[in-house]
Amino acid sequence: MDIKLKAFKKSVLSLSQLFSLNLQDYESNPVVIDGLKNGIAQKFEYTTELCWKTIKKFLQEKEGIESKSPKQSIKNFFDTGYLTEADYLLLIEILVSRNELSHVYDEETFEKIIGKIAIYLPIFHRVLLILEQNWE
Repeated sequence: MDIKLKAFKKSVLSLSQLFSLNLQDYESNPVVIDGLKNGIAQKFEYTTELCWKTIKKFLQEKEGIESKSPKQSIKNFFDTGYLTEADYLLLIEILVSRNELSHVYDEETFEKIIGKIAIYLPIFHRVLLILEQNWE
């Protein structure tokens, strides 16, 4: 298994575990909640980066396709039949959210993106499964 795939798998599992924490258990300590949310945001950004870079490497090795950008990597992954259109569109949305999160300066946008991670986690798991099943 490729080293990028191992790192992506570890990151997906770690994000899932972190996101599964019940923040209400820590509501008496806003500093802890803030730290956990920031940790979730950082892990989401990291997982997103590993996702597209692992896809890029997979396409290069398996299909001989060179991708120059995150969006091109996702598009090529879709074009080669590994993704449904719905998953393709969701991965593009994830890239947009990652970019917004990297440059967020307001609490509302931050909270909106953190709230979407529950929607984003399943696609990370699906991409991981696709890569594991098809990488030789």
